Amino acid sequence: MAALHESMASLRIGGDALDPDEITAILGCTPSSQAKKGDPLREGPARAKTGTWQLDASRRSPGDIDAQVREIFGRLNFDQWDRIVDRYDVDIFCGLFMSSGDEGFSISDDVSAMLGERKIRLDICLYGP
Repeated sequence: MAALHESMASLRIGGDALDPDEITAILGCTPSSQAKKGDPLREGPARAKTGTWQLDASRRSPGDIDAQVREIFGRLNFDQWDRIVDRYDVDIFCGLFMSSGDEGFSISDDVSAMLGERKIRLDICLYGP
């Protein structure tokens, strides 16, 4: 199996009552993007359906989800993490970009444990060649 061509990863926190400024203060990190429920989205009439706070890792080629999760976690203060995970939907979204039909990746046991300890779901979207 060949290595994964490219990957992207983002920590996503969402919920109707989410205040992005509160999440920023708790985690001690400025998000890559944020919105309160009802905020305008770009140009036009579209509005945010829910509150969101998102922190992106650098894209990697070849793909390296372990490094991206570590990058995200290295930027955060987890002292009050339970205040977030108990109130909001939290995941790490991974976009996996393949250049051929036979590519793969794995998550190391320590990164898997870090996600589990913090009650973070891993969401994966595969993009074929």
